[in-house]
Amino acid sequence: MARGMLAAGVVAGVVCVAALSGTVEAQTVRAQRVSSASFNRPILVTQPEGVHDRLWVVEQPGTIRVMNAATGAVEPTPFLTVPSVRYGGEGGLLGMAFHPQYASNGYFYLYYNRVASPTDQRVIVRYRVSAANPNIADPDSAATIWAYTASTGNHNGGWIAFAPNDPDGNLFIAWGERGVSTNAPDITDNALGKIHRLDVDGLDNIPGNADDDQFPADANKHYAIPSDNPFVNVEGDDEIWAYGLRNPWRCSFDRLTGELYIGDVGAGVWEEINVAPAPPAAAGRNYGWNCMEGFFCNGSTTSTSCACNNPSLVPPAYAYLSGGTSECAVSGGYVYRGCAMPWLHGKYLFGDYCSGKVWTSVYDGTLLTEITDITAQVWSGQPRPAIYSFGQDASGELYICGSNGGVYRLVSTDVASQCGCGTSDFNHDGDVGTDQDIEAFFACLGGTCPAGEDSDFNGDGDIGTDQDIEAFFRVLGGGWC
Repeated sequence: MARGMLAAGVVAGVVCVAALSGTVEAQTVRAQRVSSASFNRPILVTQPEGVHDRLWVVEQPGTIRVMNAATGAVEPTPFLTVPSVRYGGEGGLLGMAFHPQYASNGYFYLYYNRVASPTDQRVIVRYRVSAANPNIADPDSAATIWAYTASTGNHNGGWIAFAPNDPDGNLFIAWGERGVSTNAPDITDNALGKIHRLDVDGLDNIPGNADDDQFPADANKHYAIPSDNPFVNVEGDDEIWAYGLRNPWRCSFDRLTGELYIGDVGAGVWEEINVAPAPPAAAGRNYGWNCMEGFFCNGSTTSTSCACNNPSLVPPAYAYLSGGTSECAVSGGYVYRGCAMPWLHGKYLFGDYCSGKVWTSVYDGTLLTEITDITAQVWSGQPRPAIYSFGQDASGELYICGSNGGVYRLVSTDVASQCGCGTSDFNHDGDVGTDQDIEAFFACLGGTCPAGEDSDFNGDGDIGTDQDIEAFFRVLGGGWC
């Protein structure tokens, strides 16, 4: 059967669908080890958009490995071994972000502590994947984007990411205050204890050319400043997006709403999670450290610059007690937007490093509510590691990096609700991604579905939504559901 014009060039649109029937009831979730391999301090598991067969595992000492997402087999040759990484304690290779156009330009960005003389540096470095092998990066493609002199110490932060649906190439970076609390509120010539926002594409929105660099005379800066950053041309460093953070250990954007979740490690009493509206809203927020820890005063009640509950300080969305408990440090997670567990859709999952506990929550626009401890079900029947970090793949499924060297995928205990692989052959005629498939899909939206189909195409539990239509057309184009 001939393919129609709308489906031209589509060879195999693979779709992730939830194989559910009837009403979705509350189910349980468990951590399933993805690979028998033991990684060396896995600090992040990630995946570029449009790639579903491989996962990238970042190891804190400085190596990135590629793993088969289905079998757990690890490529024998590392994707990249980063040189001159200052590894030890809280230092090392801590963050990785694929460029939004990674599929076409091959760029990815790393954050790590780099050995330098006389003082180490925190660096953002861009690399490119090998043109000959998608499982290996080109080590000679390294280009320093930002080198900031700061001894490694502790409180390095480590998260970097591009905001969803941002066409301007703005890279967000979370840095801790290096164990010096007065760094966090200082916005003049002090990058520590902050979230930064850099334009790594330049005005033409194309990375890798001259207009990316707004500072040609500065060997340590090769980026541009977004014009709507909050402190541009006023007091403060132009790179700063938010400040007043102690050690933001794992942040994330909700891939649907764009809201920014910030897990900030406390000083031994309170762990906190901050939530900000999607950029560019809420720029310039002061999250309170070192005046506040969680909702509580950590400084003078009379000082005008550091007053308890000063209205200029943005309180967290949630704080939990760590002092005197088994908990010790928050590991920020993700809002679940996958398809395997539709009952978790829209819930924010986070954990604690020491206790290995995992919670779900719901953000109501001000606070995290419905806090639910799911630790027992997540680690049921297996030893509970400390949680180094959470991760997310291109389909929105979530992972945990454990202190035992394990990488775990969060999966449903109900086999019937696992994501399965289908195709965009919606009318079941043997041809993938044709005009007839499109017609059948819209007939299904109108109430007449082909046998075995429904219009919950993105597997979120809602039938016939705009998101289902968007997901269907992404799959027609060869993308993810």
